[in-house]
Amino acid sequence: MRGVAVRSQEGQQADVADCEPNPAEVRKLLYEPIAPYFTNTYNTLISVVQGIALASLFFVIQGAIDESGLSGFPILGIWKILIAFCFASLVWHRYVVHDQYLVWPLDIVDTLIPMGFAVLQMILMLYIFRETFVFSGVLGLLCFLGAIAYKNADIKHARPRTFKIYKNHFESQPDEFVETLLSAIGRFERRQAWEFFLAGVIFFGVAIAGSWRDNPRDLEIVFVVLALLFIGWTYRCDLRCELKRYRPLMGYLCEEKKEIEERA
Repeated sequence: MRGVAVRSQEGQQADVADCEPNPAEVRKLLYEPIAPYFTNTYNTLISVVQGIALASLFFVIQGAIDESGLSGFPILGIWKILIAFCFASLVWHRYVVHDQYLVWPLDIVDTLIPMGFAVLQMILMLYIFRETFVFSGVLGLLCFLGAIAYKNADIKHARPRTFKIYKNHFESQPDEFVETLLSAIGRFERRQAWEFFLAGVIFFGVAIAGSWRDNPRDLEIVFVVLALLFIGWTYRCDLRCELKRYRPLMGYLCEEKKEIEERA
């Protein structure tokens, strides 16, 4: 098992403070897909999946308008539209950013997870103007599926073959850079898996509590607040943001620029 190079925190901070990271290497790290074929294939798949989710949302909104007009929209329904739309946008955004680092041949699990998102998001949209506890339960299932998706990516990023592909892409960088990069990606994926899992437990708890109560109005308000807080918290930083502010990783890119300047 490869060990990640041990570097002092002071040294890592000095690396970043002493110079600006090499722009070409930063662009390669943050904006260039490592395996374009797999990235483009999965981005196409997730775009189709999210198109189904948004079509379901528009269908539900149009049905509500035809039935009662805009003036008849319940306030809770408007909040649930916002939650459903933001969650669908979140799924698409996270996949598009994360797919840049996807390098393994897609298997059946990689196919079933997005398809699961399509089915569950469609059900989520259909329950916007129905029982909130069912809406909350479906959102909980989506969070559980998100946790599975991140864990699946974490497992596959840990494969030896993944290291070789990353090393070929970052050929100008030492092995320690690739180890640090994969370590940072794995750490992000494991943290996100736990966050989505805990969110799923909370939303499922709200759903179960709501199904037992005759007047769950207070729980509906709690659900809306919790859902918006979770989505807002999850929007705060994606994988690209995580890597950009990870000092040990940026330190290697600064060193790369220093070496180029010294040779010049």
